[in-house]
Amino acid sequence: MCCARSKMASLLRSCFSFYDYCFHELGNPHIKDWFLMSSPFPTLAIMGIYLWFVKDYGPKLMQNRPAYDLKRTMQIYNLIQVFLSGYTCYKLLAHGWLTRYSWRCEPTVFSLDDPEDYIVATMVHLYYVTKIIDLLDTIFFTLRKKWNQISFLHVYHHCGMVALSWSAVKWFTTGHGSMIMMLNSGVHTLLYLYYFLTSVSSEYNSAWWKKYLTTIQLVQFMYICIHFGQTVLHNPCHFGWVGQVVVIPQNVFIFTLFADFYYKTYIAKKKST
Repeated sequence: MCCARSKMASLLRSCFSFYDYCFHELGNPHIKDWFLMSSPFPTLAIMGIYLWFVKDYGPKLMQNRPAYDLKRTMQIYNLIQVFLSGYTCYKLLAHGWLTRYSWRCEPTVFSLDDPEDYIVATMVHLYYVTKIIDLLDTIFFTLRKKWNQISFLHVYHHCGMVALSWSAVKWFTTGHGSMIMMLNSGVHTLLYLYYFLTSVSSEYNSAWWKKYLTTIQLVQFMYICIHFGQTVLHNPCHFGWVGQVVVIPQNVFIFTLFADFYYKTYIAKKKST
């Protein structure tokens, strides 16, 4: 009995030590007091509440209720998203990727004494916050009873981006990893602009818009794989291997899901007609 307790205590100490090593020693100490960055648990709680609402509570809540008319709310929401995404993309370009960053390999800088590095770090953090705001997409689908929109791809992508963006702020605050935030913010500027326009007038709700927006997303995922994959072959900036191991498989997987959606929506349907 005493031996079992000793082993359990040793296991718990090892778990706590591993947690401290990953989230305190390896993480950027300069951002630990930023919004939701002290530990991963608040973010995990947000993701858990999100999944509970869209998969369990939300459908039960709306079961005997008519769909809500959220047109005006969503128009305001989409415009806010256009501004936030566009601003993030612009600042990352202006203070990093069009001025002083190497597209080949750029080291991660934890010290934020340089004003340029501080701006990049705050934009990476703002990107993380926008990924939390993005979860409202699914909440709106639920309240409008658009069940066909709440696919595995949709929910997985939204949850995955929250987790990955938090990780980026914690471990890859500046440098090579911020390419994802810049690129994805640019793509989301176009996406939310499209959503806003289609909510204003049905004449903008054209299939060719959707097709090319999906194509842009596929190109984005391919380039991210190339951007991180090149550091596997040659890594002069010593970019962390964890970023390579996590980001490349994740983007291959999400590319596969989006490619399947593209084929079923724009190729298979066209063949059937």
